[in-house]
Order: sequence, then C-alpha cells, then structure tokens
Amino acid sequence: MANCQNCNIETSNPKFCSKSCSSSVNNKINPKRKRKIHICVNCEVEFVRMGDARQIQRCGKCFETFKSSKGIFQLQNMTLFEARRRYEKTKSPSYAHALVRIHCNMLFKHLRHQKCAVCDYEKHIELCHIRGIASFPETASFSEINAPENIIGLCPNHHWELDNGHLTL
Repeated sequence: MANCQNCNIETSNPKFCSKSCSSSVNNKINPKRKRKIHICVNCEVEFVRMGDARQIQRCGKCFETFKSSKGIFQLQNMTLFEARRRYEKTKSPSYAHALVRIHCNMLFKHLRHQKCAVCDYEKHIELCHIRGIASFPETASFSEINAPENIIGLCPNHHWELDNGHLTL
C-alpha cells in the first residue's frame, strides 16, 4: 500500500487515491493555459482578462465606463491615426479597424434587429460599412466613418458580396 501524493490517504494505487487527486497534482505541474496579464490602456493597471475575448484592453472598471454612453462619445472624435497610435504597443495596427466596428455596433444596435436591406432576411443581420474603413484617410474620425448614411444592415451573404465587389449599393 502507498499513500496518495495529494491528500496522503493510504491507497492501493501507487500514486493517487482518485482522479480528482491526480488532476489536482498534474494541473499544478502542467497547467493547461497560462493566464495573460494585460495593461489597461486607460489607467495602466495590470489585470487578467476574463470572459469576452473581444473586449478592448481595459480593466473591468474602465471597460464598464467605456461600455456606457460616455464610451461611445469618447470614441466619436478619435481618428484612425490616433487609434493606430494608441494601440500599436498592445495590438496590431489593424486593431483600429476593429475599434471602428465596435463603435459602430455600440451606436447602431437597433439595426441588427431589422431586415437585410437587399433580401429582407431577418434571422441574422450584420452591420456593414458601405464605404470601407480602409478607404477613409488617416484623419477621418470615427463619427465620420460610422455616419448613419455609411452603415447598412445586411445578411451574411450580401455582406460578403458587398465586401468582395459583387454587390453595389
């Protein structure tokens, strides 16, 4: 008889008394994933990001503030150049485009519950920029890019067709 390496209970197994004890010891030795420590872009506090991977690099307190209406208006005057410069250390330069899309989704949530502007499909609508984000100059503000006349709700098929030049509006 041997003792369990985790709880020291006598067992007939040479190492562990149960699967639970085995996984406790083995997961400490070889963890499945490492926790990444991030730095908040607002308050520069280190934090471990949990939950939604699409979150912007903000701690929980700053992210809640950002999600509020103040966050929407803070982004309206930001330009593509400022967004690229702000996130060049933590993200790739193309993250500025993702930030524009996040701002768009925050502004036009109501459009996602309507019908496709082309085919009236209503189960899944994606917000789409009629004029692509990359076609705007570096000095363009988020409010200019996400102007209501540049945003349209399309089904996934028509969104793909618009992005790949098969559909013109």
